[in-house]
Amino acid sequence: MLEVKREQLRASTVETVFKLLETQLEFHFDWVERFFLQIAECERVKYTDVDRMSAPQADAIRRLLLEQEAFGWKRIRRRPSILPEPDEEVKEWKLRIGLYREALADLCACYGLPLPKEV
Repeated sequence: MLEVKREQLRASTVETVFKLLETQLEFHFDWVERFFLQIAECERVKYTDVDRMSAPQADAIRRLLLEQEAFGWKRIRRRPSILPEPDEEVKEWKLRIGLYREALADLCACYGLPLPKEV
């Protein structure tokens, strides 16, 4: 089997994906079992799991990043509009969304996946 040469993921992308996988392992074990069997078997995420992702696993992470970004915007929109300043939760979600977008662009570039257009 030929291995496709690809660019290395940036450190910030690796960290973002690592944290997402840890969260999925804790709250959505069946998803991890489906896409990352080696993580499900040892019940622990390692940085090498992120570095050695296959193309189908990268696509699953791409979809997860998109879902998390949509979830973040949903959380921000729930905030009452009468409040003058954004609260800490809104600031945190905006930061996360920025990290998700950055990781998504890097992941798509490294694995040759389609980058969804902004709406």
